[in-house]
Amino acid sequence: AFGYDTVVLSEGCANPYGPKTVRSTQGALFHVGVLTKELLPVIADLKARNIPVYGTALKDSEDLHSFAYQEKIALAFGTEGQGIVSGILEACDRKIGIPQKNFESLNVAVSAGICAYHFAFDKD
Repeated sequence: AFGYDTVVLSEGCANPYGPKTVRSTQGALFHVGVLTKELLPVIADLKARNIPVYGTALKDSEDLHSFAYQEKIALAFGTEGQGIVSGILEACDRKIGIPQKNFESLNVAVSAGICAYHFAFDKD
């Protein structure tokens, strides 16, 4: 819905083509590239192509509102219980924090939706 063209899943991630996943995407799954790869080489490749990689984090992060629109960007999200594994988070260029009231963290799908929306539109 926000114009992203590829989703990269880490190895060992749930099957993106499982019946419940396919149904929950309402067909959107078939309009974006879906890859399962080791993430560190993917991040290195993105950086080599001057595409910034931002990861979500609860600690030592910058408020999402301090990030400006960029035409090309990669966003990293972790599991709901543990977040992004430290090696992946350290490879990211910056850490994003989503401002919240009265909660410690958000569901990963909600976090992804908020961040994807924020970066999808030119804020100028």
